[in-house]
Amino acid sequence: MPHSRNLSGCQVFSPSHMPNDWACVPLKDRLELLYGRALKEELRKPGDVEVFGSNGKVGTHNVHWLDGPGVLVGRKGTVGAVHYTKKPFWPIDTVYYVKPVQEDNLRYLYYLLDYLPLKNLNAATGVPGLSRRDAYALRGAFPPTNEQTAIAHILDAVDTALERDREAETQADELKRALMQKLFTEGTRKQQQKKTAIGYIPASWEVKQVSAVVTDFEYGLSLPMSLKGATPILRMGNIQRGDVVMEGLKYVTLPQRLLDRYLLRRGDVLFNRTNSQEHVGKVGIYRSDDPAVFASYLIRLHPDSTQIDNYYLGHLLTSYQAQCRIKRYATPGVQQVNINAKNLGKVLIPVPVGADGLDEQREIAALLEKADERVRSYAPVLNALEQLKKSLMHDLLTGIVRVNSSEINELTPT
Repeated sequence: MPHSRNLSGCQVFSPSHMPNDWACVPLKDRLELLYGRALKEELRKPGDVEVFGSNGKVGTHNVHWLDGPGVLVGRKGTVGAVHYTKKPFWPIDTVYYVKPVQEDNLRYLYYLLDYLPLKNLNAATGVPGLSRRDAYALRGAFPPTNEQTAIAHILDAVDTALERDREAETQADELKRALMQKLFTEGTRKQQQKKTAIGYIPASWEVKQVSAVVTDFEYGLSLPMSLKGATPILRMGNIQRGDVVMEGLKYVTLPQRLLDRYLLRRGDVLFNRTNSQEHVGKVGIYRSDDPAVFASYLIRLHPDSTQIDNYYLGHLLTSYQAQCRIKRYATPGVQQVNINAKNLGKVLIPVPVGADGLDEQREIAALLEKADERVRSYAPVLNALEQLKKSLMHDLLTGIVRVNSSEINELTPT
C-alpha cells in the first residue's frame, strides 16, 4: 500500500473561511490532470504550434495535439509550474494538461493552480516530480462561474500590464546590447577600421590583455556566512546583468582594517569568478555610495586610471564578445567552473588610446550608462505590479474581496 502523506501543511483554503456560496473541495472534484505525450526534439517539424514542457514553451511543431486554450502543470523537472496558452498546443510528457470536469472558467483555474503550493508537492526521490494523488488532495476555492470570470478578468488586466512592461524591458535590453556592439567595434569618432585578433576596431584603438590595464585583481573576503553584523557582504547572486543588486544580503561585522580594505566604492568593477558555466564571468558595476564589502567568490578589478576608465571596463566586460572570450578560460571544478585572476588577465579587449582615448572611453561609458538606466527603470514598476498581483490573488481567491462580471467590464484587456 502506498505511503500516506500528510499534506495539511500545504492546504491554503478552508471551507470555514470561504463565502457561503463558494465550494471548497479537493481538486479531484473539479478537474483532471492528464499526461502529456512525448515528442522528441528531433521529431518536431517547423511550424507555429507551441510545444510545452514543465518549464513552459520548449519549441514548436507543425501539428497540434490539443485545441486551445489550455492550462499546463509541470510534472517533472520544474514541478508545479503553471502555464497557459490560448492557441492549439502539444504538451510533452513532462507536464500535465488540465481538463475541467465541471463548468469552471479555465482562466480562473489557471490562477487558482498558480496560487496553490503545487511546487511544494515534490513526491520523487531524485528527479523532482508532482504526484496527481497529492495535487488532487489539495482543496481549491470555487466561486460561482460568473464570479470566476470576473476574478480572471481582473487578474488578466494585471498580467497584461506585466507582459507589456516585461516586453518593454526586453526591448530596452536588446537596444542596449546592439548599442554595445556598435560602440565597441566602431567607437564614437567615425574612424577607419582595422582588422585585429578580436575583429574590426577603430584604427587608433589597440587590443590589450586585461592584465595590461588592470593593476590588481583583488579577491574578496573569505568569511563564514553565519556571521552577523551591520555591513552587507555581496556574493555571486548580487551580480546581475552588469549591475550590483542589493537583494538577499547577508551582513558581517569586521575590524576596521578589513572594512577599510574591502569597502566598495562607487564605480568599482566586480567579477564573478566561480559558478555554473552560465553565470561564471558575470560582471557588475557598483553604483552606490552605501557601505558594503564583497565575498571571496568575487574579484574586484583595480583599473589603471591612466589607461582605462572603470565604467568603460565594466561595460566592456559585460558585452557579448568579451563574455565569449572570458568563458573560454573557464576551468571545471567539482560542481562548478572557475576563472581565476590570471586567466581573466589574459582576456583580450579593445581599448581607445592616444591623446583623447580616455575621453572616448568616457563618452562610450556615458552612453551605455544611459541605456542601462532605461533598462533598470522597469524593475520598480515590474516589482510593484508583481506585488499588486500577489495581493489581488490572495484577496480575490479567498473571497475577502467579492466581484461580479458587471463591475469589471472596464478592466477587460483589449
